[in-house]
Amino acid sequence: MPFVVRDKFGPEGSEGLEMMFADAYTLANESFEKRLEIETAKFRLAVAELRFEMVKWMFLFWAAELAAIAGIVFAIAR
Repeated sequence: MPFVVRDKFGPEGSEGLEMMFADAYTLANESFEKRLEIETAKFRLAVAELRFEMVKWMFLFWAAELAAIAGIVFAIAR
């Protein structure tokens, strides 16, 4: 705490002010961490949903490709 503040508020006032700032910092830090955890969870959920969609479409394209190849083989074999 700067000397000017200690001189103006006294030892008890400057300690109270210092404790108030420390509590405000702790509260802001906890709030930020909670928001960060929530946003991280939302991001992970979005990634999981996109991953599922990608696997689903990959399977559909694979099935269509297999059907096309089977049709070509069947047409050649006849």
